[in-house]
Amino acid sequence: MRKLLLSAVAAATGIALMPLGAASATSRAAIGSVVCHGGSITFQANPGIRFNAATVQLSAGGDLGLCQSPERPRITGGTVRVEATASAQCPEPVHAGSAKVTISWNDGSRTVIEGAGFSGDTRHFILAGGEVSGAFAGGWAQGRGRTTTPLAEIGAACITSGLISYTSTVDEFGAGDV
Repeated sequence: MRKLLLSAVAAATGIALMPLGAASATSRAAIGSVVCHGGSITFQANPGIRFNAATVQLSAGGDLGLCQSPERPRITGGTVRVEATASAQCPEPVHAGSAKVTISWNDGSRTVIEGAGFSGDTRHFILAGGEVSGAFAGGWAQGRGRTTTPLAEIGAACITSGLISYTSTVDEFGAGDV
């Protein structure tokens, strides 16, 4: 068992899966609407992600950090909720073809993004696209972040009970006009 655990930890820490390119929310921010930095999101999978490929219910929630919006200057932050059905396997990437993202802004407004693409691995996540309604309706949305849960902890979870939870930063999230 110890050898299996060490192998899983080594696999998780040495992994360089599908490099995820940086989303360019900053370049889009010059066009409009809102850009956020510095938040934290906790992802949860049910059932836990294991070494066998499976479909899981993925949910996430957290804080978008500090936000700026020339169109809506009262927006300075927001909370986010993500729901998706995902194909997942330790330590492979997680892919959800259609995620629903709901953002509650600090000014009381909301943004809902239906059909956003989500992908991630043990190091990064990217969220992009979808149909935006509510605040910033008709625009685009994208975000990216880095996993902050230690990779050794992720590897150990993959071989014991399954990976049921991990945390990531929100390096950048943006929504706005195209």
